[in-house]
Amino acid sequence: MNNRGFTLLELLVVVLLVGILGAIALPQYFNVVERQRAMEAMGILAAIEKAQVRYYAINDAYSTDFSNIDFDLRSNKGNSNDNVTGNNFETEYFKYTLSSDKVEAERVNNNFTITTTYAVGDDGVTETCCTATGDRTDICEIINIKACNASGSGD
Repeated sequence: MNNRGFTLLELLVVVLLVGILGAIALPQYFNVVERQRAMEAMGILAAIEKAQVRYYAINDAYSTDFSNIDFDLRSNKGNSNDNVTGNNFETEYFKYTLSSDKVEAERVNNNFTITTTYAVGDDGVTETCCTATGDRTDICEIINIKACNASGSGD
């Protein structure tokens, strides 16, 4: 009798190997995706910070309204693509908040915030840091952004 096919033991070994590989690869995949989304936010934060520096050069103060800065931000949330006004706007992954000393990108449906504090004074240093809470306290290290100190600015 010549039976062709796989035995139950062979199938179990294959399922076990696929499960082990999936358990190792899936978290790494999510970390890479999260890092890419954070880098997109970092690009937007850098552009906002540069627009704020230009605004400061003219007005001797930072703006708290996105419509005052010379960077065309558009919301991709929902069906609207209108120019963003006020001090908040959302993209698919982040909510951005503009204030007189910093701009923050808070991850939508997650537990971390990326903050860029504007250059104040003659040193010209702009700081970007990350604050993580909840069950994702490792996210700042994963996206390779330093943790904020207790006062909310960079180290």
